[in-house]
Amino acid sequence: MAGAPVPMIHCWRLKIERLSLYLASTQRGAKRVKLSVDTKTPILESFQLLFPESALVLSREWNEPLIAAVEASLAGGSPPASLQMDITLSPFQDRVLCKIARIPFGSTLSYSEVAAALGSPTLARAVGQALKRNPLPIIFPCHRVVAIKGIGGFGGKSPENLEVKRYLLKRESSVEIS
Repeated sequence: MAGAPVPMIHCWRLKIERLSLYLASTQRGAKRVKLSVDTKTPILESFQLLFPESALVLSREWNEPLIAAVEASLAGGSPPASLQMDITLSPFQDRVLCKIARIPFGSTLSYSEVAAALGSPTLARAVGQALKRNPLPIIFPCHRVVAIKGIGGFGGKSPENLEVKRYLLKRESSVEIS
């Protein structure tokens, strides 16, 4: 008797300036974006711990829709509404990500402003936790959400993650939108 099929994850790295974007897609759509600044982690290695039960393969072709969406977002546009995604979100996380997707390029909101916009002004920490689990940063621009006093977190508060957030915020303030 054969076991369950092993999910296939198609992986690619996109390099834009100092930013490395590690992309993962399945046959159903965009699965994951991981970000780093000034690192060159091997592509498949970057996803091994995240998808231990999957077959990881290098494939730009399978990531073309995600590449186009990321490039549009980083240029000041919006990802295409037609971008297919293979992600699982809680209802609250879905509401948070939909709300932050509307934050304009080069702008920021605080965690409490996002919570208030969702009709739950006391849930600023819950907004932060939802963003910490964002599987598609850049598509859902969680770097645009900051603390009232300071930068806040970005996928946690590791120095590497905060460097990525600072880089993205600085980059957006200096990119001209045509």
